[in-house]
Amino acid sequence: MAINVTTDEILLAIQQMQAESPGEAGFTTRELAEALGVTTFTAREKIHKLHRKGQVETVKLRRKYIDGRVSDMAGYRLTGQ
Repeated sequence: MAINVTTDEILLAIQQMQAESPGEAGFTTRELAEALGVTTFTAREKIHKLHRKGQVETVKLRRKYIDGRVSDMAGYRLTGQ
């Protein structure tokens, strides 16, 4: 069964994530999916839609893997529009 998530719910989740971690440059698709309780595919679709509308922008994030490696990966943040 698919979980429907509205654009407003996505934007609210992103705003909450950014408010909880003000020093953070953004969030990953996986982080948003976990916050919303949806699949990464669903989160990715929603993020891409918001990106096309200019509501989120892409950023480079550094994340630490479980084995201690640190790597750059794609992330997103609100544009303020």
